[in-house]
Amino acid sequence: FTGNLNTGYNEKPSRKFANPVPAGISSLGISLFTLSLLLFRTRHVTNDAIVIGPFLFLSCLIQIITGIWCIVLENTYAATILLCYAGFFGSYGATLCAGFDVVSAYDSTTELDSALGFYLSAWTIFALYTWIVTFKSTLPIFALTFCVWLFFLLLTIATFGGSLGCQKASAVFAFISAVCCFYVAFVGLSSKSNSFIVV
Repeated sequence: FTGNLNTGYNEKPSRKFANPVPAGISSLGISLFTLSLLLFRTRHVTNDAIVIGPFLFLSCLIQIITGIWCIVLENTYAATILLCYAGFFGSYGATLCAGFDVVSAYDSTTELDSALGFYLSAWTIFALYTWIVTFKSTLPIFALTFCVWLFFLLLTIATFGGSLGCQKASAVFAFISAVCCFYVAFVGLSSKSNSFIVV
């Protein structure tokens, strides 16, 4: 189940295609990994412009493609996760991009933080119910979605309250989420024919 991002037993699809989940979940992991280091202010980096490209083209584009393929493969949960998080990273990347004039449209950073907090609150709710439906799933998928939910929850609190400590706590859970993503991708990619390590 883990490598396909299935939360339970599903009938095999009638069509035979390659598993798109490893590509989509890898792109999610790469973006979360990079974002976690920026949120933690690793090496004193505070400018987050580096994530605009990965958010728009890595997470957004690749996850849309893989999410649509998950629909073809009748994997509703994976399609929901990949497509919705593609929307999140695409929209967040657009918010950070100066060309969209989102940040400059606000009169103050307080108003901007409140607006971002509202948006992140919705994603916290989404992450919560996508975690709840993994209670009967595998431990890696359960851990991944739990850490993503805590990441969004703590980032929302940090955005509303301006707390650097809470922001760094969210970074820790984003980092753990990225590691879980890489594990799920490895499970989906590895087989007896291509790896000495099969999970």
